Amino acid sequence: MPIQGSQGRRYPFNRGKHVFVVVELLTYADETGTHGDPSHCIVSGFIGSPRQWEGFDASWNAVLADYGVSEFHSKEFFGRRNARDSSKNPFATWDDTRALSFLRELVEGVLLQWRLYPVGGAVNVADFMSYTEAERRYFTMGKVQRDGSTARSEGAPSRPYQLALVNMLYEAIRRTPQGTRVHFIMDMNSKEEPLAVQTFREIRERKNPTEWGRLGEMRYAASEQEPGLQAADLYNYVWHRYIFQSNRGRRLDREETCVMNALKSKRRTKRNLRVWERRGLDALLGMLSPEQRQGLKE
Repeated sequence: MPIQGSQGRRYPFNRGKHVFVVVELLTYADETGTHGDPSHCIVSGFIGSPRQWEGFDASWNAVLADYGVSEFHSKEFFGRRNARDSSKNPFATWDDTRALSFLRELVEGVLLQWRLYPVGGAVNVADFMSYTEAERRYFTMGKVQRDGSTARSEGAPSRPYQLALVNMLYEAIRRTPQGTRVHFIMDMNSKEEPLAVQTFREIRERKNPTEWGRLGEMRYAASEQEPGLQAADLYNYVWHRYIFQSNRGRRLDREETCVMNALKSKRRTKRNLRVWERRGLDALLGMLSPEQRQGLKE
């Protein structure tokens, strides 16, 4: 079911991968760190008005066309030097000069020129998993009774993804004016789809309607048609690399640094992507009564 934008355009829910569509605002988002044994889980993207996204789409597609590329994938682009089959990777034969020029045109020539703002957050998986199962249920929206007990059917104690998702939703809400609803479309291939849909519904039912009442609907779809999702993929990839390299005392390479500097300039505060680690998780527990906190530890 399409929705009507403020400029008279219609924005269908059945387009795009990892896209969040908003009445008068659109947020395209992606996820990483939900497979294998990741150090961090990230859910992030960009939010802006339909008018801004319309201009962004045209500009982004023009750069892709100039370089003979149909779609941007971060893993293909940054992994081009190690591509075993160049026929499947459009960037495999590029030299570094062409690659950096292309990336700068996408980031500095397109992404920085439109009023699109980053939203999202990350979760340190090891820190998250170091808490008790009951505490992790609380972190992932499980209800806590006065005595600190929680229902085993609530929350997602083995899925730090849910905390990252809620963080991203909250940042999108904070960017959404009163009287505007936010509609989300995400990757139909995501294994987290059932959990995300359940979480989204629970938030709408349980949270403060004055703030969280801005949430509209959540839909799932597929990738190639939405440049905003390609930008979100780039956002997730570079932040994941930044966290990974920082934890090992290393720096990003020249191409990754180009993107990171642009992302930092897009935040409306000096704080970068929020990473939920032990300090922040302890602060969440600090919102409970002493009895509740003790109950969650038992």
